[in-house]
Amino acid sequence: MESSNGKIILSYDAQIEHLKSRGITFKYEFNEEKAKEYLQSHNSFFRLRAYRFDFRDLGTDTYRGLDFSYLVDLARIDDKLRKLILYMSIDIEHFSKIHLLKFITDNYAGSNACDIVGEYVSSLDSFRQKELNKVIIRNLNSVYTDDVCEKYVYQLDSKISYLPVQEFFEVIPFGKFTNFYQFCTERFFNLSSEEKKAQTEIYYLLLRVKDARNGAAHDNCFVNNLKAENAKSRPDYNMLRLLSEVKMSKRQRRRKFKNEKIIQIFTCLYAYHELIIKNPKNCYEFLDRPYIAVPDYLKSGLQLFVPQLEKFIEKIPSALEAKYLPAKETLELIRNTVVSWYLS
Repeated sequence: MESSNGKIILSYDAQIEHLKSRGITFKYEFNEEKAKEYLQSHNSFFRLRAYRFDFRDLGTDTYRGLDFSYLVDLARIDDKLRKLILYMSIDIEHFSKIHLLKFITDNYAGSNACDIVGEYVSSLDSFRQKELNKVIIRNLNSVYTDDVCEKYVYQLDSKISYLPVQEFFEVIPFGKFTNFYQFCTERFFNLSSEEKKAQTEIYYLLLRVKDARNGAAHDNCFVNNLKAENAKSRPDYNMLRLLSEVKMSKRQRRRKFKNEKIIQIFTCLYAYHELIIKNPKNCYEFLDRPYIAVPDYLKSGLQLFVPQLEKFIEKIPSALEAKYLPAKETLELIRNTVVSWYLS
């Protein structure tokens, strides 16, 4: 079957032949038959090929020295990394909401719980108000949130009825929460200029954590196309300074942090470290063990992840290190950061 753009659906045998035509070998963990079984049962041809881009010979469509097992290793590492990013981002969202709610409670106890949300909604233009209302209505129809706010009535085409702030947090997605966080920082926080700067930095961290969480939730690839210079903005300065302490040179930071995926990965690691690990009471287990540094569910995942990274790093022959530098070096930096911040 041929599509309108000329692409054809390849049989599994043809997929193997296509990989071979590009110089990909089947010498190690996977021979051609095992590779075909892997493509049939574990991963798609298109997705697995996505990891090849960083290994291409300059100016060619071939990948000399690239073995099929390396692609599988990267797919496995990517799978574990996505799960860790989801774990971290869910905690970061949760405790960011708790932090903001604590500030509101400490400073506005006794006030109408709807007022702050009402002021936020009023600050939005009509398009964003309707967009927000649609999101809220959709979430109120969810079996996970309908019981939280069932007593409130919403009208999509007329004046928006405002939720109390606690209920508002339960029905807005992470992206809408980051916008509300920024609004509160600018409008309500009675902060010094330095404190406001720190809160603004947290807001920008949350934006990148949100993007990483969305990528992980949609099963997107993280450890591919690491050469691309596609950063949306500069990474957090304090994060870069802290990374200088984990065997990451200034040259590496300058080169690596031109890539948006790399920035998002390290922003998740940094935000979790700064917002949760540095405040042990933020851990879910603090009621039983008040001073636990890293939650068990995260630590066990990281302890399994690091050996995967090391296995891949050691597998790449020294003669190929220059060609495999983007993936190999990035994974080395992730390993060093995880060990330093979470497993030391």
